[in-house]
Amino acid sequence: MTDLQVTDSGYILKEYNCPYHELAQEHREICDMEQTMMAQVLAADVELTQCMMDGHRGCYFNVLARTAPVQLHTQSS
Repeated sequence: MTDLQVTDSGYILKEYNCPYHELAQEHREICDMEQTMMAQVLAADVELTQCMMDGHRGCYFNVLARTAPVQLHTQSS
């Protein structure tokens, strides 16, 4: 389950289930990977402010619009 809360500076994406829960218990860097993936997909600055691995009810990602355009790198065929 996911909730979206609109804020003055962007929004907060709240995730209440984690597909990586067992893996993240031993490899916390999976949480950083999720944050990085969201930032790339959403073309926004993303900060993980609450995490289930710290005992919170869910993972909260603060999503802020970027001030500069994103440069995408593509592979040439």
